[in-house]
Amino acid sequence: MVIIKKEDLLKGRYENLIFNDNKIMLKEKEIRGIYESEVLNTIEFKELIASWNGHTTQNSSIEIQVKIRKGDVWSRWFTYGKWSDRGYNKGSVNGQRDDIAQMAIDVIKVKSLDKCSALKYKIILERTNNNFESPDIRLVSFTFNPYNKTSKQEFDGFDIEIDIDVPMRSQKTVPEIGGIICSPTSLSMVMEYLGVNEEIVEVAAGVKDNGSEKYGNWSYNTAYAGERGFESYVKKCESIKDVKEILLKGIPVAASIRTSSQEDLEGSFCAHESGHLLVIRGFIQKDGEDYVIVNDPAAPTNEMVRREYKLSQFVKAWSKIIYVVRKTK
Repeated sequence: MVIIKKEDLLKGRYENLIFNDNKIMLKEKEIRGIYESEVLNTIEFKELIASWNGHTTQNSSIEIQVKIRKGDVWSRWFTYGKWSDRGYNKGSVNGQRDDIAQMAIDVIKVKSLDKCSALKYKIILERTNNNFESPDIRLVSFTFNPYNKTSKQEFDGFDIEIDIDVPMRSQKTVPEIGGIICSPTSLSMVMEYLGVNEEIVEVAAGVKDNGSEKYGNWSYNTAYAGERGFESYVKKCESIKDVKEILLKGIPVAASIRTSSQEDLEGSFCAHESGHLLVIRGFIQKDGEDYVIVNDPAAPTNEMVRREYKLSQFVKAWSKIIYVVRKTK
C-alpha cells in the first residue's frame, strides 16, 4: 500500500495550487488547479483502488485521476469522478477502458493476465467561483491486488480476547433504502465509535455515488470519513492478521464479504451474493474454535447487530478489503 501525505505531496508539478499546512489548495483567485505526481513504482498488481482525504463544499470538488504502466506503455487517465461532500459529487464515470485496463466504479482492473508496476496520479481541485472557499486535499492512497499472491497463515490463535464496543446500527431500520446501505451503515458505526455521530440516512446520502447510483463506492465512503477529519482509506489486506494488528490499536474496521448461501457464514441473516459490508470489532475463541466478532448491519434490529462468526468461514467470504478510519494524530 502507498499512502502520500504531508511533504510527500510536494513531489510533483503544481498548476494554480499552493501547499499550505500540509494540504494542497487553490491559489487565492484561481477556480481550477492541477497537481500531477511523479512516477510511483509499485509492486506488480492486477487491481488498484485509490482513496483520498480532503475538504469540499457544494461549490467545490476534488477529482482524482490515475494512469498505470504496463512495461513501458501507459494507460489512459482513469477518473474517480468529481467528489464533493454531502452528496454533491458528480459520481463515478462509466465506460472507462483501454488496451491496458478498465475501471469498475472504484477499482482499476488490469486486463487479462497482464500486470502493471507503476502509476501516476493527478489531483484536480475546482470551485464554481473564487469567492467560495477553496477545496483542499491532505492525503492520497493506493492499495493493490498483487499479481503474484503469496499464501499466508490466516490466523495464529489469540491469547487475548478483543471486543471493541462499537455502537450497533441496523440498516434494516431505514425505510425504502434499508436493503442497500450496508456500507454507509457500517461507516456510521465506526465514525460514531470514534466520536462523530451522524444518522445512517445522512451518511448514506453523503456517500452515494451519483454516477452509479450506488452507496457502496469504497473510495467515496472513505472520502466521506475524511471530510469529517479522520484519516481514512481503503486497504487490501494480505491476511486477517492485518486486521488483528489494527484492532489491537483499538480501531474497528469495515470489511467487505460475499457469500453465495446463508450456510457459508453460519449465524448470518442472509446470503450476500452481490457483496456486503460489516464492521469487525474483535476476536474470541470458544471450544477451541476462533471466531470473529462483527457488527452486521443486515440484522433486523439494532439489538441483534453484534454477531460471532466462525473465523474459518469468514476468511473464505472476505474479499480482504477493509476501510481503515482513525483519528488523525
